[in-house]
Amino acid sequence: MGNTLNLNLQTGLKAYIKCWKSEELLFSYGCKVVNTAKQTVFHLHQLGTNLSIEMGLEEHTECLRLNSFLIKDNESLERTSESLYDAALIELVLQALDVIYFCAHYGSKPEVAFFLTKQEAAQLDFYSYLFSEISIISTAEGRRKLLILPASKYHYEEFLDEKEDIESQVQRRMWVQQKSDPLIRQYLQVARSHKVSFLSTLLERKEKLSVSESNVVSFPRQSFCSLA
Repeated sequence: MGNTLNLNLQTGLKAYIKCWKSEELLFSYGCKVVNTAKQTVFHLHQLGTNLSIEMGLEEHTECLRLNSFLIKDNESLERTSESLYDAALIELVLQALDVIYFCAHYGSKPEVAFFLTKQEAAQLDFYSYLFSEISIISTAEGRRKLLILPASKYHYEEFLDEKEDIESQVQRRMWVQQKSDPLIRQYLQVARSHKVSFLSTLLERKEKLSVSESNVVSFPRQSFCSLA
């Protein structure tokens, strides 16, 4: 079926994500794999925040190819707590990169070729140092940004070390920000087993409040004054 990931890799990837150590992460994750006629579409979901990343992957003899890196955003979370939103997004992108490295390493691919739109590539600007080549090319789908990610065992281990360092910085920053952000303080205090339901309930409540507020008619101050 096209250049979809082989079934052993798909099974191994799902098992790998289930083995992620929750005590080392701020958020929890789930995944879904869908095979199309051309590629394997992998969805990485961050539970509770409703943030997710969709990646289109093709397996070729010489490399792994990434055709999309679409982030499903959550404006409600961003409005509720920008600091928690930033932490969630940073961790989500790091976990998605971990998935890409894992797939390349599992399939013995020396590199991953990213063919992304300008908007998709912008999500990875902070991690540009990971790529050995960045250029603009023309494809049948239009102009794309080509990013080459070296994926040898050495590069993968280097990434995991860098990932651990970034995650530590994010967690330290959250501990500092909890003094001024009550939502972060509540989230850090909630038991790990209840964090997903805590976020889901909170954001659902915020959405309902937002809808309610949007239905409120503004007081016609100017018209009122003109009657005086």
